[in-house]
Amino acid sequence: DYDPELIIFSKNYRSTRKLLEATYSYLKNVFEREVENIYKYRAIPESKEEGEYIILKTAHDISEEAEWIFKKILQLEVKDISKIAILTRNNGMNTLLSREFDRINSTLPENKQLKLCW
Repeated sequence: DYDPELIIFSKNYRSTRKLLEATYSYLKNVFEREVENIYKYRAIPESKEEGEYIILKTAHDISEEAEWIFKKILQLEVKDISKIAILTRNNGMNTLLSREFDRINSTLPENKQLKLCW
């Protein structure tokens, strides 16, 4: 006899408060009934870190979106870009962005190119 048990993880140990609040608000807007049933008391951030402000950017196509993201990465001036994560809607979007990043990166002088790893 199969008797599944619903387990809800209501504490989040990794996300900052701003990221968790934005995620909750977005999901509640899109899936109101489901989110209210699962997270009756909201997801609770365990991190004391407020987090960075979230930027909402609309692009006309994948090339414009990739250009914008790539420029933001360059502005970060990080030494190890493997620490940067880009969250996308699906794997198809990952493929398109990767191709665009490779294209953009190849236009930079060799000493300025990022060491991209997919």
